[in-house]
Amino acid sequence: MLTRTLLGALTLLSVACSTPAQTPPNTPASDATPTSDTTPSTDDTASPESAAALADIEAFFADPSMDTARPVVRFVTDSPAVVVVFRAPFTEVGADDDRSPLVLAAFAAGNARAQLRAGEKRDMPVEGVRGVLAVYAKWKESQPDLQLPALEDFARAEAEGTLDAAVEAAMADGA
Repeated sequence: MLTRTLLGALTLLSVACSTPAQTPPNTPASDATPTSDTTPSTDDTASPESAAALADIEAFFADPSMDTARPVVRFVTDSPAVVVVFRAPFTEVGADDDRSPLVLAAFAAGNARAQLRAGEKRDMPVEGVRGVLAVYAKWKESQPDLQLPALEDFARAEAEGTLDAAVEAAMADGA
C-alpha cells in the first residue's frame, strides 16, 4: 500500500515537473501488479522519443537533480513505451524531503532505461532499484556519512549478487 509519504513525493514530482492534469499510464500501484500490459515495444524503443528519453535518463544519472529529473518523469508518466510500478519498499527509503522525489525519479529512470534498452514494455523493479542505488552512490560521494538503511541493504545485496532475490523478497513482504 502506498503511504502518504510516497503519494506526497509523487505529487511534489508532478508539480515540479509541471505535467498537465491527466491520468498518466504509469500511476503508482498499491500492489505488485502493473496495470498496463506487458508487451514488446520494439517500435517504441527505436523512436526518436525513446532515444531522447534515454539521453535524458543518462543526464539524470550523471547529475541527479530536480532539473534533470523533470524530462525523465514526464516521459515515464506520459509515454506508452514503458510501465513503472512504484512500490514503497523501493521508494520510501528514509530519504529527507529534498531527496525523496529524486529517489522516485531514480527508480523510474532505472526501470524505464532497462525497458527501453530491452525493447520490452514490462515493469523492471530490480533495474529501478539499481537506478536508486546509482543516485545513492553519488550522494555518498559528497556526504560519506549518509546512511539510509534500506538502501544499504539493497547495496549489500547488489554487491553479493543477490539483488534480484532481495527485490523479490521486498515485493512479497509488502509492496
